[in-house]
Amino acid sequence: MGYMRDALAMLDNVKAQKGYPNPDPKYMNNQEALLVRSFYSDESVKLVTRNNKIGAIRRFLMWERDENKAISFDDMFFDYLIQYEEPSKTHGKSIPDEDLGKISAWLAKQASTSHEMDLTYAALHIALETEFRINQICHLKVDCIKPSAKAHEYIVQTYHKTGHGRLDSFVISELTYRHLMRIIENTEPYREKCTRRELSDYIFLYDSTMNTVSLMDSQNFRTWFQQACTALGLPKYTSQNIRDTHMTKSFEYVLKHGKSDLVMAALSKHKYLDTTKSHYIEQKLNDMLEATYGIIIGDLDDCYSPSKHITEKIPENVDRDENVVENGCGNCKSAQCTMRNALPCLICDNFITTVRHEPAFRRAIEAVDKLIQNSGTKHDKDDLTTIKLLLVMYLKAIYQKKQEATEQ
Repeated sequence: MGYMRDALAMLDNVKAQKGYPNPDPKYMNNQEALLVRSFYSDESVKLVTRNNKIGAIRRFLMWERDENKAISFDDMFFDYLIQYEEPSKTHGKSIPDEDLGKISAWLAKQASTSHEMDLTYAALHIALETEFRINQICHLKVDCIKPSAKAHEYIVQTYHKTGHGRLDSFVISELTYRHLMRIIENTEPYREKCTRRELSDYIFLYDSTMNTVSLMDSQNFRTWFQQACTALGLPKYTSQNIRDTHMTKSFEYVLKHGKSDLVMAALSKHKYLDTTKSHYIEQKLNDMLEATYGIIIGDLDDCYSPSKHITEKIPENVDRDENVVENGCGNCKSAQCTMRNALPCLICDNFITTVRHEPAFRRAIEAVDKLIQNSGTKHDKDDLTTIKLLLVMYLKAIYQKKQEATEQ
């Protein structure tokens, strides 16, 4: 009761201030959710105590929303009023490059005589290059490969780990594309003889007991992958170690190329952005966008500045359908793609757009919002919020360009 009283008293005092934009005590917006959360941010207090305080006021306000209905809330209010993340009790351990090279070479050699090792070899490469979990890779279908907006580049699609009908997409290299096409060809006989119709479209099929065709699962992969580790006298690495390796390589890419935190977030989908900085000169624009799209922008210009990608018009030599990228949000000015990795075109130096593309950015944000609504976990929403933040930052830069033109 004391925790709830303190937070409510704080909100009451804030709303009573002269000129406060939301004085209504029966309506709470997303900014006030962050205000309550920061109210309990005293690091001199144990983390468990801070989370207990946030949990108390959160449960009370959720009761208000669902049962008492005396107070109304912004749609994402409770997505912002969350407890502080507990530090991980385990530490990620990536596979050393030397061990990874040995495992890959051993699997490549065994793949010529063992179908199971062939599947493991291909799954390993996909896991290293994408954010897909092993279970997602096991459920890839023969139609999972889609052409990208960039030349000589492909996208792999699979359903998200939590379901909800959401498709995950990831850009793959030509090497991984060849691995997938080879496995699709090698498993065609298994699809032809498969008597279970629900498995006939999957890629990673093998002969199980009594010559029955089955779908490789995460346990199969673990067993076969660790056979390679044992044969080489290496530690029994797991799929989590492979995932840690993917994340480590993402960080290495960012460090070697001097990229920003926003690039890291787009690449890894696991990096929170620092939104604590703010400048008064942009606050009104930020407030408008934050209120409209329910996202906290802060001041991220030090991380990434979309304005450098906004030009007066698209040059004639790239104003063609084949140069249109990112759902119509802009064009690529390069004759050949120079960024064959998982990063979105929005971050590439060759991406250009104009103020006339504002509707395309609005549509893209709406599409991401629908995905966020269907997301099942906070982690899913964090992934999509990174993409949404990048799109909103472009929209902000377009508004600034319009303002500059108006002033001129």
